[in-house]
Amino acid sequence: MYASSQREELSRQSLVKDAVAINRTGRRYLKDKSDEARLVAVRDAHRETHAEVGQVNFLQRIEYFTFAFGLLCIYVIDVLLFGTSAQYVAGLMGGEDDLWATFAKYVVPAAFLGVEVLIALKIAKAQDDERFAFGTSAARKGWIAIGVLVALVMPLTATATAQSLGVVAENNVPALMIAVLAIVSFAAHVLVLFAGRLAQEAKAYIAFTLIDKFHARHAQHAIDRAKADLSALNSLFIVYVHAWRTHNAQYTALPSGPFDQEVVELLRRQFPHVAAGGREVSFPTLVEEEESA
Repeated sequence: MYASSQREELSRQSLVKDAVAINRTGRRYLKDKSDEARLVAVRDAHRETHAEVGQVNFLQRIEYFTFAFGLLCIYVIDVLLFGTSAQYVAGLMGGEDDLWATFAKYVVPAAFLGVEVLIALKIAKAQDDERFAFGTSAARKGWIAIGVLVALVMPLTATATAQSLGVVAENNVPALMIAVLAIVSFAAHVLVLFAGRLAQEAKAYIAFTLIDKFHARHAQHAIDRAKADLSALNSLFIVYVHAWRTHNAQYTALPSGPFDQEVVELLRRQFPHVAAGGREVSFPTLVEEEESA
Protein backbone atom coordinates (compact mmCIF):
# COMPACT_ATOMS: atom_id res chain seq x y z
CA MET A 1 0.00 0.00 0.00
CA TYR A 2 2.82 2.33 0.95
CA ALA A 3 4.82 1.39 -2.16
CA SER A 4 1.81 2.09 -4.37
CA SER A 5 1.34 5.51 -2.76
CA GLN A 6 5.03 6.27 -3.23
CA ARG A 7 4.88 5.34 -6.92
CA GLU A 8 1.78 7.48 -7.35
CA GLU A 9 3.51 10.45 -5.70
CA LEU A 10 6.60 10.02 -7.88
CA SER A 11 4.39 9.84 -10.96
CA ARG A 12 2.54 12.97 -9.88
CA GLN A 13 5.78 14.86 -9.28
CA SER A 14 7.07 13.77 -12.66
CA LEU A 15 3.91 15.10 -14.33
CA VAL A 16 4.24 18.40 -12.50
CA LYS A 17 7.86 18.67 -13.57
CA ASP A 18 6.92 17.97 -17.20
CA ALA A 19 4.09 20.49 -17.04
CA VAL A 20 6.48 23.14 -15.74
CA ALA A 21 8.87 22.36 -18.62
CA ILE A 22 6.03 22.64 -21.13
CA ASN A 23 4.88 25.93 -19.64
CA ARG A 24 8.41 27.34 -19.65
CA THR A 25 9.02 26.23 -23.24
CA GLY A 26 5.69 27.66 -24.34
CA ARG A 27 6.46 31.05 -22.78
CA ARG A 28 9.87 31.03 -24.41
CA TYR A 29 8.30 30.25 -27.78
CA LEU A 30 5.79 33.08 -27.41
CA LYS A 31 8.60 35.49 -26.58
CA ASP A 32 10.72 34.32 -29.53
CA LYS A 33 7.69 34.53 -31.80
CA SER A 34 7.13 38.11 -30.70
CA ASP A 35 10.81 38.89 -31.36
CA GLU A 36 10.50 37.24 -34.75
CA ALA A 37 7.54 39.41 -35.75
CA ARG A 38 9.31 42.56 -34.56
CA LEU A 39 12.64 41.80 -36.26
CA VAL A 40 11.01 40.70 -39.52
CA ALA A 41 9.02 43.95 -39.54
CA VAL A 42 12.23 45.94 -39.00
CA ARG A 43 13.95 44.05 -41.82
CA ASP A 44 11.06 44.52 -44.23
CA ALA A 45 10.70 48.20 -43.34
CA HIS A 46 14.39 48.78 -44.02
CA ARG A 47 14.16 47.05 -47.39
CA GLU A 48 11.02 48.96 -48.34
CA THR A 49 12.40 52.34 -47.24
CA HIS A 50 15.68 51.92 -49.14
CA ALA A 51 14.41 49.82 -52.03
CA GLU A 52 15.98 52.08 -54.65
CA VAL A 53 19.42 51.77 -53.08
CA GLY A 54 19.29 47.99 -53.06
CA GLN A 55 17.92 47.59 -56.60
CA VAL A 56 21.13 47.75 -58.62
CA ASN A 57 22.37 45.47 -61.36
CA PHE A 58 25.29 43.10 -61.07
CA LEU A 59 27.76 45.36 -62.87
CA GLN A 60 26.98 48.24 -60.52
CA ARG A 61 27.54 45.98 -57.54
CA ILE A 62 30.92 44.96 -58.91
CA GLU A 63 31.79 48.63 -59.44
CA TYR A 64 30.79 49.57 -55.90
CA PHE A 65 32.70 46.75 -54.26
CA THR A 66 35.71 47.39 -56.48
CA PHE A 67 35.71 51.01 -55.34
CA ALA A 68 35.46 49.92 -51.70
CA PHE A 69 38.33 47.48 -52.21
CA GLY A 70 40.34 50.28 -53.81
CA LEU A 71 39.73 52.50 -50.78
CA LEU A 72 40.92 49.69 -48.54
CA CYS A 73 44.10 49.30 -50.60
CA ILE A 74 44.74 53.06 -50.45
CA TYR A 75 44.21 52.98 -46.70
CA VAL A 76 46.78 50.19 -46.33
CA ILE A 77 49.28 52.18 -48.40
CA ASP A 78 48.61 55.28 -46.29
CA VAL A 79 49.16 53.37 -43.06
CA LEU A 80 52.47 52.05 -44.38
CA LEU A 81 53.66 55.42 -45.72
CA PHE A 82 51.94 57.99 -43.54
CA GLY A 83 51.09 56.02 -40.40
CA THR A 84 54.61 56.27 -39.00
CA SER A 85 54.60 60.05 -39.47
CA ALA A 86 51.25 60.39 -37.69
CA GLN A 87 52.46 58.11 -34.91
CA TYR A 88 55.65 60.14 -34.50
CA VAL A 89 53.82 63.47 -34.27
CA ALA A 90 51.23 62.04 -31.86
CA GLY A 91 54.07 60.59 -29.78
CA LEU A 92 55.70 64.01 -29.48
CA MET A 93 52.41 65.47 -28.31
CA GLY A 94 51.44 62.73 -25.87
CA GLY A 95 54.60 60.91 -24.89
CA GLU A 96 56.50 58.01 -26.44
CA ASP A 97 54.48 55.25 -24.78
CA ASP A 98 51.11 56.91 -25.16
CA LEU A 99 48.39 54.72 -26.65
CA TRP A 100 47.26 57.77 -28.59
CA ALA A 101 50.34 57.45 -30.83
CA THR A 102 49.38 53.95 -31.96
CA PHE A 103 45.77 55.05 -32.33
CA ALA A 104 46.82 57.98 -34.54
CA LYS A 105 48.81 55.68 -36.82
CA TYR A 106 45.60 53.99 -38.02
CA VAL A 107 43.01 56.72 -37.54
CA VAL A 108 44.71 59.69 -39.24
CA PRO A 109 45.01 57.97 -42.65
CA ALA A 110 41.34 56.97 -42.46
CA ALA A 111 40.41 60.56 -41.57
CA PHE A 112 42.27 61.89 -44.61
CA LEU A 113 40.47 59.38 -46.83
CA GLY A 114 37.15 60.51 -45.39
CA VAL A 115 38.00 64.16 -46.08
CA GLU A 116 38.95 63.29 -49.66
CA VAL A 117 35.67 61.45 -50.21
CA LEU A 118 33.77 64.52 -48.98
CA ILE A 119 35.81 66.77 -51.30
CA ALA A 120 35.11 64.36 -54.16
CA LEU A 121 31.39 64.79 -53.53
CA LYS A 122 31.82 68.57 -53.49
CA ILE A 123 33.68 68.44 -56.81
CA ALA A 124 30.90 66.34 -58.34
CA LYS A 125 28.25 68.72 -57.01
CA ALA A 126 30.16 71.74 -58.35
CA GLN A 127 30.35 70.08 -61.76
CA ASP A 128 26.61 69.46 -61.76
CA ASP A 129 25.91 73.05 -60.69
CA GLU A 130 28.17 74.36 -63.44
CA ARG A 131 26.50 72.16 -66.03
CA PHE A 132 23.04 73.43 -65.14
CA ALA A 133 24.17 77.05 -64.67
CA PHE A 134 23.67 76.97 -60.92
CA GLY A 135 27.35 77.46 -60.18
CA THR A 136 30.60 78.65 -61.66
CA SER A 137 33.77 76.98 -62.82
CA ALA A 138 35.65 78.86 -60.09
CA ALA A 139 33.88 76.82 -57.41
CA ARG A 140 34.74 73.56 -59.15
CA LYS A 141 38.38 74.57 -59.60
CA GLY A 142 38.54 75.71 -56.00
CA TRP A 143 37.39 72.34 -54.68
CA ILE A 144 39.82 70.58 -57.03
CA ALA A 145 42.67 72.72 -55.71
CA ILE A 146 41.74 71.97 -52.11
CA GLY A 147 41.55 68.27 -52.94
CA VAL A 148 44.97 68.27 -54.59
CA LEU A 149 46.48 70.00 -51.54
CA VAL A 150 44.98 67.38 -49.25
CA ALA A 151 46.18 64.60 -51.55
CA LEU A 152 49.72 66.05 -51.43
CA VAL A 153 49.89 65.99 -47.62
CA MET A 154 50.50 62.26 -47.26
CA PRO A 155 53.16 61.71 -49.94
CA LEU A 156 55.08 64.86 -48.94
CA THR A 157 54.94 63.94 -45.25
CA ALA A 158 55.98 60.38 -45.97
CA THR A 159 58.88 61.66 -48.07
CA ALA A 160 60.04 64.04 -45.33
CA THR A 161 59.80 61.30 -42.72
CA ALA A 162 61.78 58.86 -44.86
CA GLN A 163 64.52 61.44 -45.37
CA SER A 164 64.60 62.27 -41.65
CA LEU A 165 64.87 58.61 -40.71
CA GLY A 166 67.70 58.24 -43.22
CA VAL A 167 69.60 61.11 -41.62
CA VAL A 168 69.07 59.80 -38.09
CA ALA A 169 70.09 56.28 -39.07
CA GLU A 170 72.97 57.64 -41.15
CA ASN A 171 71.66 55.68 -44.08
CA ASN A 172 70.95 57.28 -47.44
CA VAL A 173 67.38 56.57 -48.50
CA PRO A 174 67.29 56.12 -52.29
CA ALA A 175 65.67 59.17 -53.88
CA LEU A 176 64.07 57.01 -56.56
CA MET A 177 62.29 54.85 -53.97
CA ILE A 178 60.98 57.94 -52.19
CA ALA A 179 59.76 59.41 -55.48
CA VAL A 180 57.98 56.20 -56.49
CA LEU A 181 56.22 55.89 -53.15
CA ALA A 182 55.18 59.54 -53.24
CA ILE A 183 53.84 59.25 -56.80
CA VAL A 184 51.89 56.08 -55.97
CA SER A 185 50.31 57.69 -52.91
CA PHE A 186 49.46 60.90 -54.74
CA ALA A 187 47.98 59.06 -57.74
CA ALA A 188 45.83 56.90 -55.47
CA HIS A 189 44.40 59.93 -53.67
CA VAL A 190 43.75 61.75 -56.94
CA LEU A 191 41.69 58.75 -58.05
CA VAL A 192 39.60 59.13 -54.90
CA LEU A 193 39.15 62.85 -55.54
CA PHE A 194 37.76 62.34 -59.03
CA ALA A 195 35.58 59.35 -58.17
CA GLY A 196 32.57 61.69 -58.31
CA ARG A 197 29.23 60.25 -57.27
CA LEU A 198 30.68 56.75 -57.25
CA ALA A 199 31.96 57.29 -53.72
CA GLN A 200 28.53 58.30 -52.42
CA GLU A 201 26.70 55.56 -54.29
CA ALA A 202 29.18 52.89 -53.22
CA LYS A 203 28.97 54.03 -49.60
CA ALA A 204 25.16 54.03 -49.67
CA TYR A 205 24.91 50.59 -51.29
CA ILE A 206 27.50 48.96 -49.04
CA ALA A 207 25.91 50.51 -45.94
CA PHE A 208 22.49 49.28 -47.11
CA THR A 209 23.88 45.79 -47.72
CA LEU A 210 25.58 45.55 -44.33
CA ILE A 211 22.54 46.85 -42.42
CA ASP A 212 20.22 44.57 -44.39
CA LYS A 213 22.38 41.54 -43.60
CA PHE A 214 22.40 42.59 -39.94
CA HIS A 215 18.59 42.78 -39.80
CA ALA A 216 18.17 39.61 -41.87
CA ARG A 217 20.53 37.64 -39.64
CA HIS A 218 18.78 38.73 -36.44
CA ALA A 219 15.36 37.99 -37.94
CA GLN A 220 16.49 34.54 -39.10
CA HIS A 221 17.93 33.74 -35.67
CA ALA A 222 14.58 34.63 -34.10
CA ILE A 223 12.76 32.46 -36.66
CA ASP A 224 15.10 29.53 -35.95
CA ARG A 225 14.69 29.92 -32.19
CA ALA A 226 10.90 30.00 -32.49
CA LYS A 227 10.92 26.85 -34.66
CA ALA A 228 13.18 25.03 -32.22
CA ASP A 229 11.02 26.05 -29.26
CA LEU A 230 7.84 24.94 -31.00
CA SER A 231 9.34 21.59 -31.92
CA ALA A 232 10.51 21.09 -28.33
CA LEU A 233 7.08 22.10 -27.03
CA ASN A 234 5.29 19.60 -29.26
CA SER A 235 7.63 16.78 -28.23
CA LEU A 236 7.30 17.57 -24.52
CA PHE A 237 3.54 17.85 -24.79
CA ILE A 238 3.01 14.51 -26.55
CA VAL A 239 5.20 12.67 -24.03
CA TYR A 240 3.40 14.43 -21.20
CA VAL A 241 -0.05 13.45 -22.47
CA HIS A 242 0.88 9.77 -22.65
CA ALA A 243 2.35 9.88 -19.13
CA TRP A 244 -0.67 11.81 -17.86
CA ARG A 245 -3.16 9.32 -19.32
CA THR A 246 -1.16 6.41 -17.94
CA HIS A 247 -1.13 7.98 -14.50
CA ASN A 248 -4.88 8.62 -14.53
CA ALA A 249 -5.51 5.02 -15.63
CA GLN A 250 -3.51 3.59 -12.71
CA TYR A 251 -3.91 6.12 -9.92
CA THR A 252 -6.19 8.91 -8.79
CA ALA A 253 -7.09 11.11 -11.75
CA LEU A 254 -5.26 14.43 -11.93
CA PRO A 255 -6.12 17.51 -13.95
CA SER A 256 -3.52 18.39 -16.54
CA GLY A 257 -1.16 21.30 -16.15
CA PRO A 258 -1.30 23.82 -14.72
CA PHE A 259 -0.41 25.95 -17.76
CA ASP A 260 -0.56 29.67 -18.44
CA GLN A 261 -3.58 30.77 -20.42
CA GLU A 262 -1.34 31.86 -23.33
CA VAL A 263 0.28 28.42 -23.33
CA VAL A 264 -3.16 26.78 -23.26
CA GLU A 265 -4.17 28.75 -26.35
CA LEU A 266 -0.92 27.78 -28.04
CA LEU A 267 -1.45 24.09 -27.27
CA ARG A 268 -5.01 24.38 -28.51
CA ARG A 269 -3.74 25.72 -31.85
CA GLN A 270 -1.06 23.07 -32.12
CA PHE A 271 -3.41 20.23 -31.12
CA PRO A 272 -6.89 21.26 -32.24
CA HIS A 273 -8.35 17.87 -31.31
CA VAL A 274 -7.45 18.47 -27.66
CA ALA A 275 -10.33 19.85 -25.57
CA ALA A 276 -9.47 22.73 -23.23
CA GLY A 277 -11.41 24.31 -20.43
CA GLY A 278 -10.03 27.28 -18.55
CA ARG A 279 -6.63 26.67 -16.95
CA GLU A 280 -7.25 22.96 -16.47
CA VAL A 281 -6.87 21.18 -19.77
CA SER A 282 -8.16 17.68 -20.44
CA PHE A 283 -7.14 15.49 -23.35
CA PRO A 284 -9.89 12.87 -23.65
CA THR A 285 -9.19 11.66 -27.16
CA LEU A 286 -5.54 12.41 -27.87
CA VAL A 287 -4.07 9.00 -27.10
CA GLU A 288 -6.83 7.16 -28.93
CA GLU A 289 -6.49 9.34 -32.04
CA GLU A 290 -2.71 8.92 -32.09
CA GLU A 291 -2.98 5.17 -31.70
CA SER A 292 -5.62 4.90 -34.43
CA ALA A 293 -3.48 7.06 -36.72
